[in-house]
Amino acid sequence: MRARRGLDGARVTALERPLSPFNWRIVVSRGDEQRYADVSLIRSEPPAPAGENSGLIERISRVFAPVSMARWIPAPRFGAVPEEIRIAREAWQQPAFGFYRWFADYPALYRVDRGNPSQCAWFEDLRFTMPGRGNTPFRYGMCRDGDGPWLRYRLIGDRERVRLE
Repeated sequence: MRARRGLDGARVTALERPLSPFNWRIVVSRGDEQRYADVSLIRSEPPAPAGENSGLIERISRVFAPVSMARWIPAPRFGAVPEEIRIAREAWQQPAFGFYRWFADYPALYRVDRGNPSQCAWFEDLRFTMPGRGNTPFRYGMCRDGDGPWLRYRLIGDRERVRLE
């Protein structure tokens, strides 16, 4: 069955999610490829989208689809574009990033920022991402200016970066 679905050799994990014991995140990973789906074990119909004025609990609960309607979201470890992959792999391999490599069970590239002349590769752990929630914790990355050394940072929100010693 796994081979027929292209999952031969893949690691499949179910992670508990908030609000209900019936909400789960299914992560399928093989090498640097990952994808995930947020599913509800008791829903039979897809949830309606959260309204503009919806609160946090409603926004989060609307993410979980019936298993039969799972929406698989790609979350590659190093991105999908060759230049992003090159930058992300280089940042990932830096000795100063060792703690995050140890910590993250399901690391995925969040984004690569390219400025003039700086560049950053930001990673997140799929255990802690949650659509509908404002801020994702544990987003860390490596940044450098030009050909300078890679330095560790934490990304707060979507823009604020804090240098780590």
